[in-house]
Amino acid sequence: AVLVHGDTTTTFAAALAGFYRKIPVGHVEAGLRSGNMHLPFPEEMNRVLTDRITTWAFAPTELAKENLLCEGTQGDMILVTGNTVIDALYYTAKSTSKPLCPELTRLPQDAPFLLVTAHRRESWGKPLEDICSALTMLLDSHPELWMVIPMHRNPSVRETIRKYLEEREKVILCDPLDYPDFVWAMNASMFILSDSGGVQEEASAIKKPVLILRDVTERPEAVEKGSGVIVGVDREKIYSNVIELLENKDHFTEIENKCRFQPFGDGTASLKIADALKEYFEKDRK
Repeated sequence: AVLVHGDTTTTFAAALAGFYRKIPVGHVEAGLRSGNMHLPFPEEMNRVLTDRITTWAFAPTELAKENLLCEGTQGDMILVTGNTVIDALYYTAKSTSKPLCPELTRLPQDAPFLLVTAHRRESWGKPLEDICSALTMLLDSHPELWMVIPMHRNPSVRETIRKYLEEREKVILCDPLDYPDFVWAMNASMFILSDSGGVQEEASAIKKPVLILRDVTERPEAVEKGSGVIVGVDREKIYSNVIELLENKDHFTEIENKCRFQPFGDGTASLKIADALKEYFEKDRK
C-alpha cells in the first residue's frame, strides 16, 4: 500500500503512481474542500483528484466525510480519524520548552509578538504587498510589538517581505523553522496571521487566535468551531482585525472559548489509521 498526505503536487503524483501500478492508496487528510478549484491553487485540484483514485479516505472531520459522500465516495472507504498534524503537535509540544533557532533568541523575554506566515501562490504580487503593508501599519501603531516571520523559500515571496520589513528592528525574518521551533513560536505568540491550512488546525488545537490571510478556506471548522477568522488580503481589514485582538480582551476571550471542542482530532489519528490498515491486511490474508 501507499499512504499519501495532504494536497501537494507530490501527493497527487504519488497517488497516481500507485493507481497506475494497482497498489492500494490511502489518502490522509481526505475530503477537504474549498469549493473553488483555483483557491488554493493548485492544492484544491490535487486533493480532489487524489480522492478519486484512493482506496482509503482518511477524513480529518465529519464535514470532510460529508464532502466525500456528496462526491460519490463509498461510505465504507471513509474513516474519520482526525488529522495527524494534531498528533504531531501534541507530541512536539510536550517536549519543546525553548527554541533552538538562533534568530529567535533575539526576542526579549516575555516580548509580545505575532507569528506571521504567508506563502500561497494566489497571494504573490499585490496581495502579499498589501499584507506586508498592513504589518508595517501595525508596527507603527504598536511600537511595543514584535513579529516573527519565517519566510518561504520562494524568491518572490522573500523579495516582497524583505522590501517592506527587513529594516524593522522588531521584525525577525528567518528561514522556515524546524517543527519544534514553530510549535514553540505558535504557543509563545500573542496570536497568528497565516495563509497556511495546517496552521488553522494547529492554532485551534492550542486555542490560539489565527487570522486567515485568505478569502476562502477548506477548513471551515476552524472558523465555525475553532480559532480562525478569515480576513483575506485587504490591508485595512487585516489591520482592523489585528487591532481588535490587540485592544479588545473580550473579543480575544470569545475566540479562545470557541475552541473548547477541538474539531480536528484528539491526537490519535495515526493510531486509527494504523489500526484500519492492520485490520484490512489481516482480513486480506485469510
